[in-house]
Amino acid sequence: MHSQLHKHWYPSYTPQRHIGKMITEESIYEGFWVNWTDGLYRGSTLTLDKRTAASLIAFLALYVTLTGTHFWQLLCWITFRLRSACDHPMPQDDPLQTLLRNSESSTAATIDFGYALWQWRRQAQRRNLLRTTIGVHASAVIIMVGFFAASIFSSKITNTRSDVLLRQDTCGYWTKLAKSDDDYGDNIVRVSDWEGQRSVNWADSSLLTQYCARHGELSTCVAPGRAFVRWNSSMHGDCPFTDISCASQTLVLDSGLVDSSHHLGINAPKRDRVAFRKQLTCSPINAENRTRKYAQNNYTQLWPPEMTSNSDESILAWLEPEIFNPNRSQIYNGSLFDAIFLGASNFDLGMEATFVQNEALWMNYHSGRTKGSGEAYGVQVQQHVPGGPEALDKSYNRFVPTAGLSRNQSTTLLMFLMNGYTYSAGPVHDPWFKTTNSHTIPHITYSGATYETWFAEYDTIGTLACFEDDEICNPALGICSPVNPYGSSLSGDLTELLRLNEKQGSTLRRVTDALAKSAFGDMVVELNGASMLARRRSFDNTGSSLPANQWVLELQQWVSTSLVATEIAAKQFVTGYGNEAYNRYVRPPTAVESWMCQNQVTTSTAYSSFSVLGLGIIVALGALIVLTNMFIEPIMLRLPGTTKWATKQKVISTAWRMSELLALHDSIHSAEKTHSKCNSRDRCTSSCGSYTSDSVVKTE
Repeated sequence: MHSQLHKHWYPSYTPQRHIGKMITEESIYEGFWVNWTDGLYRGSTLTLDKRTAASLIAFLALYVTLTGTHFWQLLCWITFRLRSACDHPMPQDDPLQTLLRNSESSTAATIDFGYALWQWRRQAQRRNLLRTTIGVHASAVIIMVGFFAASIFSSKITNTRSDVLLRQDTCGYWTKLAKSDDDYGDNIVRVSDWEGQRSVNWADSSLLTQYCARHGELSTCVAPGRAFVRWNSSMHGDCPFTDISCASQTLVLDSGLVDSSHHLGINAPKRDRVAFRKQLTCSPINAENRTRKYAQNNYTQLWPPEMTSNSDESILAWLEPEIFNPNRSQIYNGSLFDAIFLGASNFDLGMEATFVQNEALWMNYHSGRTKGSGEAYGVQVQQHVPGGPEALDKSYNRFVPTAGLSRNQSTTLLMFLMNGYTYSAGPVHDPWFKTTNSHTIPHITYSGATYETWFAEYDTIGTLACFEDDEICNPALGICSPVNPYGSSLSGDLTELLRLNEKQGSTLRRVTDALAKSAFGDMVVELNGASMLARRRSFDNTGSSLPANQWVLELQQWVSTSLVATEIAAKQFVTGYGNEAYNRYVRPPTAVESWMCQNQVTTSTAYSSFSVLGLGIIVALGALIVLTNMFIEPIMLRLPGTTKWATKQKVISTAWRMSELLALHDSIHSAEKTHSKCNSRDRCTSSCGSYTSDSVVKTE
């Protein structure tokens, strides 16, 4: 089969074509290749376009049907010889022997047996015929049904969503790091484009996971890599945080081992793979006793005294334009700020609070002073990352947690939920979304005002805490080492710790690059409330009541989104970023990394992949049956007649030829002519051999 590359536009990891952003141009390899996830033999694969694949499937169906016909003929030949080889061989006019010799297929045999039973339905011989033929009749039915099913299921050596191999001429990494030889403006654009592309990946991942959740299991959708990660979810009664009370049970979300080949599609044998594992341990916490309110007259207490002593050079110069803005008179209230103290912030010039929210404007001073839009629900995240360069970068390591929220080698995440003045039709008892205060609100209609009861929490901040634990593993040796969410080792050089070979080392770089581009905490910060399932239940800040486990559903959705984003980021090493303007940022792979450009597996509905092993078994077994049936009788006739067994086999072969309908007809016709010369009341035995007038009647 001629191997070739075809460029084809199709949704590479989308369930439907209408999600246009996620369509990329991918070069699909057509021909023979090895899918190493299934091993050398079971993984040998042939990929064809849909039209060629349909022709191959049709050929296989015909081939299996032909094989079934020859299999039945061979079985008849064997049965005929076994019945003829006994001490008392069957007479030549035996009906079963005749049917065995002249049944061209199991279907024809089934019809012939049924017809014979019907023709003899009033004769005494019917019971004897049924007794002698029931075994062969049942075999004919079984073989007929079996090969009919086999002709249908022969197409199952492929499926509608096949693994295919991508092979690109150019591939490589796009890193966020600025280049020393670029000017400042170019580097700003480079970093901005990198962040923008990462945001697009997260948005696409969220869209895909929510689409699949609404339309069935993930198995109904096409994964961006080779397969979706099937994470596990469990609830436990123990609170993982010390000196801080949990408001609910503890949720543990575990990805299990995410294999670089089986999930991410980096096609390699087990000895050249790596794997990673992500686990989140989360629970809403009671932070009321760590929450304080600040007004205009005491908000400076959020910072150390040295930061507020000089209004010209301190935090006051930054804050006062906002605080004393005459166009924002709504902030002059008795509770200007809500501050939660769960560890000092690494932002805002040493602010001692972990999180600060302005009730009127949603001012959040720990991360760029974002202001709320008034939409339903919003989330802000504080993160503490151990190890690696990220631990020194405040963009990643945003606060220093209290002792109760710190665990060795775990990343600490705090997610603060702001309800945005969202009104619920009923009370919400979810510990993170808790809304139990009722309010009577007028509803204006043409007939006048009516009053309705809605539930809302105007100044409540829900706090959700998580420990995130990540590790990289060498599946060939079964050893693992902890890393932070960005793939940085917490224990030393991963190549040495995991004893990785050269190809595993290049795969490790690609996996950690994908992890850095899909980190869970960064994703929640970027997507904010836009990705929340709770928003889908509200409109214009009003909605139905949320279930008591809404916080669990949100975390499960976010974990799915993060894992899908990891698959997308890993795949983009080969496929690129769907934007020609970004190609200038991509660094070509090194000689050690170049093998991955030719070994990216993904799933496709536009091509079909066949198991070469399955094809080989079907073709070889069919050929064996067909050739055996065609040549076994001529071979038996050419056996030297020097032994008693060989002589007997030749006699049986002669009987086999004589039992053919034409030969049988000639012999019966000859017997009738001889019988006409005999006395009508006597049996003719000298000329007719074993044939009698009775036998002629029975045969007819």
